[in-house]
Amino acid sequence: MISVLIPVPERHHRLLGIGLHGPTSRMTRRKEELSGLLHETVGERRAQMSVGR
Repeated sequence: MISVLIPVPERHHRLLGIGLHGPTSRMTRRKEELSGLLHETVGERRAQMSVGR
């Protein structure tokens, strides 16, 4: 599994994460690509949060 924390509002009481899972051999070969996709998604979430303020 590859996972990262996602931004949550300050009043939120729990940390949240987003992740991908699959066969280890496939995940290992594509770890840079998959990590990039997760970080891109987190960046989009962060942008959405800043617009809502």
